[in-house]
Amino acid sequence: MVASTDGIRASRRRPHRIAGHTHRRVRIELPVEVFEDIRAEVGRRNVPRYLAETIEEARRREALREWLDEMDAIHGPVTDEEAEKARRLLKGARR
Repeated sequence: MVASTDGIRASRRRPHRIAGHTHRRVRIELPVEVFEDIRAEVGRRNVPRYLAETIEEARRREALREWLDEMDAIHGPVTDEEAEKARRLLKGARR
């Protein structure tokens, strides 16, 4: 294992492929309660998948936040009227 300052240790072994994706084994430390809650929700074998999906989701949200900030900088913030119009359009599209 290669030590790091952020509490995550990466294996020195080469990355490997699983289901078409390249993976690297890492070791992380979680509060016991968090780990037990995750394991109870997804089962023992799915903890790594759950963590990977959660991290990817957080990265997508952050990219969306950055894009929305950029759009606000270019076009100005969305007004209350524009937001309400969008809500009505989306509500109508769901029917």
